[in-house]
Amino acid sequence: MNRIRESATHWILMHEHPCSIVEKEGFNLMMKCGMPQWQKISHQTIRDDCYKVYELQKKKFKSLLMKTSNISLTTDLWFASPHKIEYMVLKGHFVNSNWMLQKCVLSFVHIHPPRRGVKIADYIYKCLKEWEIENKVSSIFHFMFLCFVSCIFMQFNYVLIVFLGIYGIY
Repeated sequence: MNRIRESATHWILMHEHPCSIVEKEGFNLMMKCGMPQWQKISHQTIRDDCYKVYELQKKKFKSLLMKTSNISLTTDLWFASPHKIEYMVLKGHFVNSNWMLQKCVLSFVHIHPPRRGVKIADYIYKCLKEWEIENKVSSIFHFMFLCFVSCIFMQFNYVLIVFLGIYGIY
């Protein structure tokens, strides 16, 4: 990936532009003015470039997570209307070796209804396994008003998450 294409990729990711922006006439005019040797690229190419950047950043962040001993998690669930789709985001928070608070989105998933405590716990555990941090979780805070995380037990290299249903849902 050449340097200007890499910069365009980071620009798209940073400002959450659609990948199709690279096919717009105005974008290509601007790029040609700044760099006459600019070659028009497709949205599939830039999408692939974005995925490469994501994988590289994920690898870097994963190595950073390996150096920490405790990670706190926050989750949130919401319902996106008008599409009637339910989502869950899982964020990790930890203090690095320079005592700076670090945070990142570890997972963003579509949750198929009904969203019960066991299903939420399963999504969280799969994410922890993927990031190889299942033994580093010190706390979980869940924003959903229907259920909240009450305890976490670390035992035999797995995390058991117990959810309590405020309204008898679980």
